[in-house]
Amino acid sequence: MEDQGKSRVKVLDRRHFTAEGQRREADAPEGPEAQPAPAPEPPAPPPSKEEPEQEGPFAEFLLNLCSSAFMSLGQVANPLTGRPEMDIQSAASIIDILEMLQTKTRGNLSLAERDLLDQSLYQLKMLYVQALKKAEGGGRERGS
Repeated sequence: MEDQGKSRVKVLDRRHFTAEGQRREADAPEGPEAQPAPAPEPPAPPPSKEEPEQEGPFAEFLLNLCSSAFMSLGQVANPLTGRPEMDIQSAASIIDILEMLQTKTRGNLSLAERDLLDQSLYQLKMLYVQALKKAEGGGRERGS
């Protein structure tokens, strides 16, 4: 009984054929059994060339590995402590895994997957080198 104050919308079926496939009369009245056809969904727009599509299980796997590497390099805060932490050995292991994936999947990835892997690996290597320089110059003495 909540509908009493609301206006109702009437939908007219203007298709040229009935559900049984019979041609409709142009001036035939429509009965209550005529139901509107669901509007077809517009097709999804093609992915733009500027932004490669990065969906799918392999891309999700890569992003998961990269997130772990960024956390190991202190670029992302540890969710448990809320502070960035450095674990250079862990980051090196993840970078090695990504390099192995790059070698083993060569020629079998989509353009978007290959770009994601290449760009992520490049960025992680640059951050790794910076982290190594920072760790070596951060008060560690050689020969001790």
